[in-house]
Amino acid sequence: MVTLVLDRSNLELRADGAALAVYEGGERHGSIPLKLLERVILQGTIRLDTGVLGRLAEAGVPTVILGARSIRGVAVLIGPSHNDAAIRLAQFQKALDGDWCAAWSRRLVLAKARGQLRLLRGALDERPEARKPLFDAIESIQTIVRTLGGEQDLDLSVSVR
Repeated sequence: MVTLVLDRSNLELRADGAALAVYEGGERHGSIPLKLLERVILQGTIRLDTGVLGRLAEAGVPTVILGARSIRGVAVLIGPSHNDAAIRLAQFQKALDGDWCAAWSRRLVLAKARGQLRLLRGALDERPEARKPLFDAIESIQTIVRTLGGEQDLDLSVSVR
């Protein structure tokens, strides 16, 4: 993500489709897609219209307008509100639910075990000289899966070729 800082006088910022275009003396000097912007900082005598501010707000790009001769913030434009607080509260409530946490943890460990078993089984074909340690590792992971009651979730067989 990019921070766009415009701090030279006599610049103009225009909306150009899904991008912002920068003009100086009526001549276009470049543009940047809105989707790449993380924030915009404007300082000095920079011309723009409310359409530009609207596009920035719609894209959720915070815009800070600083004083022409100081870095004291004059205005801050923030995009549409989000419900991050509601999401965080729901996450916190789930974190307090012991049964949900145990089930989620079990699914996570079983998914990781599934990936490890796939990796080790693939290594059996590629590393015939390491068959014994690979079989031992597969058996260890299978024991963990059985302990978690995940036999139905995983193919625990090891094919010998």
